[in-house]
Amino acid sequence: MAALGRLPAAPHRYDVARVLYIRFVAIDPEAAASHALARPAKQSWISSVFRAWAHVDLNAAVAYAAELDAEAKRVAADAILELDLAEEQRTFVIAALDVEGNLRWASAWASRTRASDDMTAAWRRALRAPVAARRDELRQVAAAWAATDPAQAMDMTAGLDASLRQAMRLAIVGSWDEDDPAGAIRWLERAAPEDRNSYLVRHALANLARSDLDVALAKVAALPAAMRQAALQGVFRVMTAEQSQRAFGHFAALDFADQAAMLIHVAGQLPASADSVAWIESINPKLQRDALDVFASRTFARDRELALRLTDDFADTGLKAQWVHALAPREARVDPRQAWRWVTSLPDELQDSGVVGAAFATWYYHDRDAAARALLRLENIQVRDQTLLSAIADFTDSPARADDAVLDRFYKAISSSAVRRQAAELLHTHYTGAAPNRSRAARYARDADR
Repeated sequence: MAALGRLPAAPHRYDVARVLYIRFVAIDPEAAASHALARPAKQSWISSVFRAWAHVDLNAAVAYAAELDAEAKRVAADAILELDLAEEQRTFVIAALDVEGNLRWASAWASRTRASDDMTAAWRRALRAPVAARRDELRQVAAAWAATDPAQAMDMTAGLDASLRQAMRLAIVGSWDEDDPAGAIRWLERAAPEDRNSYLVRHALANLARSDLDVALAKVAALPAAMRQAALQGVFRVMTAEQSQRAFGHFAALDFADQAAMLIHVAGQLPASADSVAWIESINPKLQRDALDVFASRTFARDRELALRLTDDFADTGLKAQWVHALAPREARVDPRQAWRWVTSLPDELQDSGVVGAAFATWYYHDRDAAARALLRLENIQVRDQTLLSAIADFTDSPARADDAVLDRFYKAISSSAVRRQAAELLHTHYTGAAPNRSRAARYARDADR
């Protein structure tokens, strides 16, 4: 198995892998499954393992597949359902490996079975399916067709509307590249310009890059100019995820326009590490903000605690502050109390009413008393005053949330006379408009004039 990676990038390499995996299953099915699922996994390898395993021990294969992530479970379920199972066995598999609904799997199996006999007829039947099921029926037939004649399957999509055509072609490309990652690119090269969709080009080159990065880079240079940018974006996605330092070097060699075009495809695949932070700090300042925002979103979604810790890796104070601003509202939505602890533990230069206010506003929505007590105890007086002013502004903009006692309490807690005058103006407007109260309006009018 280890020698496979050293074989030339050619279709037979994946055929050899599938044969070896089938033999591996006979020796140790769990180890074979674990190996096939290790990154970078190929769907055909996963399919081979679970088809062979289920053939000899259906219960064990299904039990293992049930613990996989949604995409791997889908591939395993497809493979198992292709076996000649008894009706009760098929029902058991459908129930145990439900990913998107039992009816979807039943429909997928039926569509795939029909397609194995006559792809064209199966395609026509799928086109006549009810609207709610049509897309999924077509996708299943397209994926099955791609296993035997992907180029013909791509051609057959020409009569579909634009949205459906793109979805089907992505499904075909996704199945096609398992055995011949360059095949989809050959189809795109001969296709009409209007069919060279950038999504397809990116996807096709990304798949080739997962197979052989050097071949993919060489292919980008040989493509027609109109395809080159999308192709390079696909390669950068894979290169950044698998060889980030190499990706950084290639990115640095591009001119500014090309760097801007590649930016989100690099930033969206950055590993959550200090090296990625250093890369963001090293690129053109005009690109840093967008790169940081994409990196923050992806990193927080994968590991929020690690995202918070990466704050310390920023040397540039401005970028560090932007990082905090990007994470504070996200953390507040997950755990507002923890978000408050985090933002108020930061150095004073990173605390401002924006990040503190984001944590406070979300926490206040969930626990008014606790959030109010914490804000009134905040040691950073300038930030506390500005956050109190922002809270008063928010409350008076939403009369349903305005509480006279809270407004008065927050107003009295403001230390700065200048900030207090601003708050008095807001409250005077509030009590003369949305919530008429003559005595309160008069009081705040006097304070606003001081």
